[in-house]
Amino acid sequence: MRNPSHKMYRRDFLKGLAVVPVLSYLPFALNENTIKGSAKNEQDSSWVGSIRNDHPRLFFNKTTFPEIKNRALKEEQEIFREMKGRVDLLIGNKIEIKESLSIDGTLNSNHEYGTRAAEAAFVYLVLEEEKYLYLCKDLLVSMRDYYTLRCDNKLNIHWYAWSTINTLAAYDWIYNDLTEKERTAIGGSLLVAIAKMIPFQKREPFFRENTGGITTGFYGPPCLSWYGGLVFYKAGIDDTLAERIMLKGYDDYTSLLEYRRKISGDDGGAASAVLGYCMGAYPWAEFGFFHTFYAATGLNKAEEWPYIPDFLRYVFWNWLPGDHEFGYGDTRHYTNDLPLGEMHIHLSQMIHFYGSARPDSISLAKWMQEKVKKHKTEVYPFTRFLLTNTFNEINPKGPSETTPNARLFKNMGQIFMRSGSGENDTYALFTAGGILAQHRHYDNNNFVIYKKGFLALDTGTRPQPGLHLTHYFCRTVAHNCILINMPGEVMPRYWGVIGNPAKSEKLVPVPNDG
Repeated sequence: MRNPSHKMYRRDFLKGLAVVPVLSYLPFALNENTIKGSAKNEQDSSWVGSIRNDHPRLFFNKTTFPEIKNRALKEEQEIFREMKGRVDLLIGNKIEIKESLSIDGTLNSNHEYGTRAAEAAFVYLVLEEEKYLYLCKDLLVSMRDYYTLRCDNKLNIHWYAWSTINTLAAYDWIYNDLTEKERTAIGGSLLVAIAKMIPFQKREPFFRENTGGITTGFYGPPCLSWYGGLVFYKAGIDDTLAERIMLKGYDDYTSLLEYRRKISGDDGGAASAVLGYCMGAYPWAEFGFFHTFYAATGLNKAEEWPYIPDFLRYVFWNWLPGDHEFGYGDTRHYTNDLPLGEMHIHLSQMIHFYGSARPDSISLAKWMQEKVKKHKTEVYPFTRFLLTNTFNEINPKGPSETTPNARLFKNMGQIFMRSGSGENDTYALFTAGGILAQHRHYDNNNFVIYKKGFLALDTGTRPQPGLHLTHYFCRTVAHNCILINMPGEVMPRYWGVIGNPAKSEKLVPVPNDG
């Protein structure tokens, strides 16, 4: 049983709400190879000559640091104080790496020492107390050995590469306080490990490694090319390798930005229509690249990609009363609460990078920011110190009173409708077509209706392992769609259970046929 998803459908509000078939195979018109090929052809390497010869150069440099330090000691002193408290707990204690050969590094906390190393390095640069420098060195040695051991045994570090980026930042920030021997002993092994994690050369796969590319959140090991290459560029360890992976990283991020720009189009949108991703982990790819590119070169890469604030439009149309969401795609559907946990920091970064170029959008960002909580810890715990551009002269301003009652996001394959923006209004989402693959379901022509609660809703959730994920949650039967009886139909594959994506889908009979 499935819905007829071999065509994409578009609802044109200017043509009497007619449903118009578009002869294009569902669902995914963009692909990674197309985007990467385009970006490579347009790549400009003149920026390489702008890279600073000194360190630090990852997230900040010696020119920008005084203002960042001042922000840590004043506006964001509470966050800095808590950061200092975390590293103080480690001073004088043995650094213990437990279960260093566990099958999946994501299941333990060893990787967090990389983040503690960055915190120790930052506290050292701010307070200039050598005990933090010595702690950072010890942590770097521990992470160097841990990375080497796991890479040699074909094991992952973590599903997310953020703690590894923090490790690289720690090395970069105390670079000037390392001896030549320490730079080589620590940095040499780190560079080799990063090249293995990427992977830069063909190798056997690591268990449970995140190989997601530019059409995903790009927060797994492949994103390390840029950060590792930039830190070790002309560091005298392996300059050829460092430059090659740096250029690869630049090309990857340029391709990612081009892909996301095309997804955004004229309407606004993101690389996933699932809010838990596009409002959570996904934006770190863009903002992390912008921060580090500026710190290393002095060039504002964000100005070349003005599509990012258009995302606010998409957020607005997804926002239901009581801070709920429609629950599209791979949303777990436990509560359908809007995932606002990282929204404040992403809005802050948007303000930092686009306050000058997009003041109207930034006024909307500030209006949204008043509705969400500020968290004290982030993926990169020093992020708030970097946000020195606050544009206090821009006042918060909500959506216009003339906002229409319906909005088509063509590339996202979604049409949002509402009778107004109040608690008693009716809200609806209709899904048709789109060009995205990430975390979507077999749900063409699905609708969701909300008025003082959900009247028609997506169902199912994501238990793993189990058959519910593969044989109900992603299937058309879990959605509000017309089903067609097709005896003998072979169900299309979904991404399946951890460790063996195809295993559960070979089971017969199919436990749910609708």
